[in-house]
Amino acid sequence: MFSNRVLAIILATFALLTCAQAQESIRSANDPCFANLATSASISVSTGVTTQLVALSGVQAIYVCGFTLTVAPSATTADTAQFEYGTGTNCGTGTQVLTGSFGAGVTVASSSAPTQVVDYGKGTETIFVAPSGNALCIVTAGNTVNVQGVVTYVQQ
Repeated sequence: MFSNRVLAIILATFALLTCAQAQESIRSANDPCFANLATSASISVSTGVTTQLVALSGVQAIYVCGFTLTVAPSATTADTAQFEYGTGTNCGTGTQVLTGSFGAGVTVASSSAPTQVVDYGKGTETIFVAPSGNALCIVTAGNTVNVQGVVTYVQQ
């Protein structure tokens, strides 16, 4: 037979778990990546440049739900990629960095150099946001760039 103290502990634990699950459900239901069907944009960049991935909308923000990148190193430069947002052609004005740089940060003379794979986000939660009136871009750096991948997002 349970004592009153043990029963109280069990009930308190159950109440906390139920409350945490309810908070998670509310948060998830309000997250655009959870509540909407995400769209994908391919990433294929072969030069060191800023490339627009998702066009701006004057009234809609871009909620990034996840992305996968491969960044292949080259013999001459440490190729990198990072996400930013901005306005103008290829986020040319008003830019703000959204992530750090991805890539191995090394130069390798061998054609058998390992490719850096970056896989981030589950697709059901927002990981970063480009505010309304901004486009989503990827900035690549290096002389012989090879960045491939996909980004999933909700624009609303």
